Amino acid sequence: MALVASPIDAQSVAGALSEIAEIASETLELQDVFDRVAAAIRELVPFDNMGVVRILDDDRAVLHASTIPCKGPECSDPLPLTSWSPRMRPRPGPNPIIEDAQIEFDPAFHFDAKALQGGVRSAMWEPFRSTSTLRGGVWLAAYQPRAFTEEHQEVLRPIAALLGSAVEHWRIWDTDRRRRDRLDRIEALLGTLAESLDVSRVFQRLSDGMQPILPHDMMCLTELNVRAGTIRIKASAGQADIRPSDSPVELTELEMERRTDLEIINDIPAEIAPDTERQRLIISSGMRSWLRVPVWLSGEIKGGLSFFHREPSSFNREDAEVAQRLADRIALTYSLARLAEQARIATESRERAERLEATVETLVHEVASRGRGRIVGTSPSWRDSLLAVGRVASSDTTVRFGFQGVKPKVMQLGSILRLG
Repeated sequence: MALVASPIDAQSVAGALSEIAEIASETLELQDVFDRVAAAIRELVPFDNMGVVRILDDDRAVLHASTIPCKGPECSDPLPLTSWSPRMRPRPGPNPIIEDAQIEFDPAFHFDAKALQGGVRSAMWEPFRSTSTLRGGVWLAAYQPRAFTEEHQEVLRPIAALLGSAVEHWRIWDTDRRRRDRLDRIEALLGTLAESLDVSRVFQRLSDGMQPILPHDMMCLTELNVRAGTIRIKASAGQADIRPSDSPVELTELEMERRTDLEIINDIPAEIAPDTERQRLIISSGMRSWLRVPVWLSGEIKGGLSFFHREPSSFNREDAEVAQRLADRIALTYSLARLAEQARIATESRERAERLEATVETLVHEVASRGRGRIVGTSPSWRDSLLAVGRVASSDTTVRFGFQGVKPKVMQLGSILRLG
């Protein structure tokens, strides 16, 4: 069926823009209202299919919304811009109207071939102009040749700017939503950390749990010895070209200073020189990308948490925030382990104090029962006990380690003993 365009006037354009703005404001997810947006545009520019392409970077784009039902990875996953022929490819500047796709499209390119298979004969593209950077644009397609005019292109321009603003708002919202989702998923790993106060025992499971959140080929946890100026690998997961050693590695003064900062290396062989022991080990791993964040404990650097990938440019600042969240949770486990060790020492001290107090109590009673004269012990065990009590009576360490209840009895016993 032939498309017939109605006369376009300024009032119609203003009304359509107002309607599109109102529809787009109902939700940040443009796909939910895309059919209604398309219907409003169709009042001005007749077309059969419409889509919004969002540019991710200089090499990739994603189909953000379309009037054509879409299934499969190409509807959500980033695709290289080379999936379109140079004639059809999204671009920041003008793209002349495609009068006849059968003549102008190149079926050797994926999207050209798909458009031709779908019956597209003519098309029109208009980039977003809401920002200085190309974020994408709008395309319209028709099943008949020469369906669009320069007047249609002029009308599409403010529509593209409006949709560009809507997509940009969605991008900001979606970025924040994904960020919060990734950070929340880190909290789910607390259950794994809670299973053992020794992080190395659950480190492989932590790495497995991090894969969908922060993909990597190797994850390492290092421990810093500030006094010796060395680090050593405390735990690792994944496969490198060489097996990571847990021997201490000396750090230069500059490397020590950098321990407080995060590091993102996009290409290890190109950015790291093999002039220190640490850097030679990193290069020999065979990895290309590296992300390291510090592990803080009680205001001091405990070590570092590193992620490696065999592909270059695999990590960014958002990934660093995710990695830091896990590093902070690991530091919390370190803190709990330290408290547990202190509690264990305190418990052992109390138990020793209780045993000593019982021994001293027995000696006091026995000495009292023998009278207050000089005692000459004939039993070696008796003599050893009296000598031990004498040492305790002269020691101030008993107060420090929870032996407060013992010392008065030791003092009492010491006052009635005359040991030779």
